[in-house]
Amino acid sequence: MKFDHITHIVLLGAFGQFEAFSQSALDAGFGVDIVTSPDQAGEFKTSLPTLIVEKLSDNAVADRLNAISKPSERLAISFGARWFMKQPIREKLFNDQVLNAHGARLPMDQGGGGFCWRIMRGDRFGNLVLHRVNDGLDTGDLIANEEYILSPHRRTPADFIADYAERLPAFMAKFFAEAKAGRDFTETPQPDYYGAYLPRLHTKTHGWIDWTLNALDLERFILAFDDPYPGAMTTWQGQTIHLKSCQMTAGDTVWHPWQSGLVVRNEKSFLTVCIASGETMIVERVSDEDGNSLLSRIKVGDRLVTLSQELDDARNARVQFDASGKR
Repeated sequence: MKFDHITHIVLLGAFGQFEAFSQSALDAGFGVDIVTSPDQAGEFKTSLPTLIVEKLSDNAVADRLNAISKPSERLAISFGARWFMKQPIREKLFNDQVLNAHGARLPMDQGGGGFCWRIMRGDRFGNLVLHRVNDGLDTGDLIANEEYILSPHRRTPADFIADYAERLPAFMAKFFAEAKAGRDFTETPQPDYYGAYLPRLHTKTHGWIDWTLNALDLERFILAFDDPYPGAMTTWQGQTIHLKSCQMTAGDTVWHPWQSGLVVRNEKSFLTVCIASGETMIVERVSDEDGNSLLSRIKVGDRLVTLSQELDDARNARVQFDASGKR
């Protein structure tokens, strides 16, 4: 697949590095436009004019783009765009030349919530991917792909996002330079017999802690909802609280499963909590729903509890996002 006929790059969605992407595209000789949604407009800063629309079918989009280039001369690249682009709109606006930037391996991690799901299962491989957009969900042919290993200190979603954000500008700059130079990119189909689609996660919907989990699964679950998100949830004295900066230790005594959730130490800078599989969870940050620290208020002998109804509701919930945010 060649892109040497392309004169304009259209960035769709939002990413904190849009300014760097724009500059590398400009340096390669492309014009650049940005189209985003109201929900994502505040997620990046750029000196370039940005069109903010609820739908790509808005006349303002075609009017804006047609004023600068023909559909056959445009390549759109989506970075978490809120719109599901069916073939008619892709054809009308971009001559069906639309790529998506994906931050996980395909077809293993199709769908949303990729960093959080990967933390839960202990995946330490990172990926920079560009794939064609079709009418499926992250099922289009791979155009460019670069695998890497995450450093051991990268543990939270914020760490995974930062690592991805540090690597992506160079990956995109290389793609723009090679595209302009006329490289013929190999289109690699994703096998349809292997892979998984994972739905989006929402902390205040899905982040309820199951205190019956074993130590490793519990630690990974709490990490998956750590910064930049509000933190995994449980209750203390009947109120919802959020836990962050947690790690398990096997250095204490062995606990009985019925002791899970019991606070056995409060050392002012951290708590220790019994885990069902016998280990201990060290918790350095505990807050209420307004973000106020509760670390000093929780007493030894208190228990952190998640009701079965909260867990059932979390497992049954499916969240979706559109141009205005969470539905």
